[in-house]
Amino acid sequence: MLKKLLVLSAIAASTVGVTQAQSLEERVEALEYAGYENWWSFSGSLEYRYDTVETTHNKAYTTNTFNGTSVARTAGEKNSAKHHRVFTELDMAATPSKKLSFYGRLAMTKYMNTLNKGGGSYIGDGAFNELGEGQGADNSKVFFERAFVNYSFTENLTFTVGRLPTIDGAPKHFQEGRPMMGQYPLLVFGGVFDGMALTYANSHNGHAFKFRGIYTPFNQRDIGVTHKPMSNTAGQDIKENVDAYSLMAEYEKTNMSWARRIHLIYQYLHFGGLDAFTNPNASTAQASSTTNFNVTRHVLNLEMNGIANTGLSLGFSYLMGNIKGTGDFQTLGTWYGTSNTDLDGDAWIANLNYEMPFQVLRKAILGFEYINSDDDVFLYDTTAKNKVGLYTGRGGKSMHVFWMQPIDQNFKFRVGYQKSENKKTNFLGGYVGTPIVIDDEATAFYSSLQFNF
Repeated sequence: MLKKLLVLSAIAASTVGVTQAQSLEERVEALEYAGYENWWSFSGSLEYRYDTVETTHNKAYTTNTFNGTSVARTAGEKNSAKHHRVFTELDMAATPSKKLSFYGRLAMTKYMNTLNKGGGSYIGDGAFNELGEGQGADNSKVFFERAFVNYSFTENLTFTVGRLPTIDGAPKHFQEGRPMMGQYPLLVFGGVFDGMALTYANSHNGHAFKFRGIYTPFNQRDIGVTHKPMSNTAGQDIKENVDAYSLMAEYEKTNMSWARRIHLIYQYLHFGGLDAFTNPNASTAQASSTTNFNVTRHVLNLEMNGIANTGLSLGFSYLMGNIKGTGDFQTLGTWYGTSNTDLDGDAWIANLNYEMPFQVLRKAILGFEYINSDDDVFLYDTTAKNKVGLYTGRGGKSMHVFWMQPIDQNFKFRVGYQKSENKKTNFLGGYVGTPIVIDDEATAFYSSLQFNF
């Protein structure tokens, strides 16, 4: 009996020792993790979207792509296509000190299981190759959609450098039912910009102000030949860095008697001397570009939320722009014309969202947006999820109506209808040479499953 008690006691003692040792290791690991957790945070989203799109060409016309392929449209021609796509974002933030903060986003956008990338290299892009992406040893690509640091010189003055949060600007967040996602209003230039900025922020009596200067140079060089500038077949050196400057002013006021929030952005953008077509390693036609593109634009973006203590939100974005094109591309002309051009073009976007007050609908949103653009406006949006060119038409009108239904705090379902008109293009790639009057109309129905984590 005594022997049994001694054996049981030994087993119990050894078990307690192991448990205590494990608990100590776990506690140390938890403390180490907590140290990182204090200044690192992660979040993200995944969206599956299905679009069915129909395009109607009401006028006959012929254009060329930038690689020289001729495209002919006949009057009354209709084309339809269906799209299954996945969009993924992983956001990260780090604040290792009171002065320094880092923000990044890893992003992936793709068609589902693309087995035939028609027109591509069938060595690198052949059937079934995509199904091994991420497991192969031939690359280790990671795409940062944004990666920038903020360094606070003072409480009010902040320096920013890196891949800036310029994409997905207002009013894209209206259709997502989210807070503002990008600093640039969409009509300024819808793309990913690298650069630096200096921001002064202050508030007074409930009024918040921000003033920001931004420098985002375009790099025009053969990155495989770093010791000299590129030159075209005319013997002209291409400007290595096209300086792009922007000035922003922001104003915000919250908790007013007539609205929960009002936010106003004015932005000025200018760059000149951009020659995006020269390629000395390509065909003579492409290397012969001497075009210069010069852009000046003023954009005003206004947003009002919770109007009259309801779920009503309104947005309005207005662009007043000017483009100048000089030079020549393969004797076809310059930006937006056959000869030197100096064109003004305006565009505007109006948004309306209404958050349903009924508890059973979990704050569902009914939304509507309407876009109007001049013939000679330059609109650029490289990150749009819509497949009808909703934000980039010329000389036409576009509209979008949608319903956003939350299932719970992490899952939303959206359905929508879009229609876009395009009344003008140019002979080469839509941007260069003889202007052509067209009458294209695209419509789409879509559904979207959105998960946030």
